[in-house]
Amino acid sequence: MLTKTIEQALLLHPAVSAVALVGLAGSRLGQVPVAAISLKSGCTTTAQELAGFVREKYLRHM
Repeated sequence: MLTKTIEQALLLHPAVSAVALVGLAGSRLGQVPVAAISLKSGCTTTAQELAGFVREKYLRHM
């Protein structure tokens, strides 16, 4: 459920064209989301920008 929410939030970013998200086992948090992201042609962004974008979109709907 959480991975789908994160994936949907990432797809709202104007530079993102496709996302594949999986949960990897983590010792501290159980599962940690890991994303493979394809950007639209000519677009750039950073991991930090995308993480902030997801936090804003995800927390707004909580």
